[in-house]
Amino acid sequence: MTVTLNRGEHQFLTKPMSYVYYREAQIKKVSELLEEEKLGRLKMHQPCSQKVIEIVRSGVTASEHCRRSMKQFYKERKDVKSK
Repeated sequence: MTVTLNRGEHQFLTKPMSYVYYREAQIKKVSELLEEEKLGRLKMHQPCSQKVIEIVRSGVTASEHCRRSMKQFYKERKDVKSK
């Protein structure tokens, strides 16, 4: 496991420990996510804290399971600040 998160670091994390599954990371447009929410395939939660986002981002380049295309996508956009 490259990155683990603990219960309470976000309201969605209810197990004692969770991990980020970089192998299945996907690139989605906001419009695609909104459509999936509309169809009931996705449920939005409260935004993650900056700390959690930084932890998850740190694993993109560190994970041996993250696809090369995902790492390249991240590398090209890593300086974009989240809202």
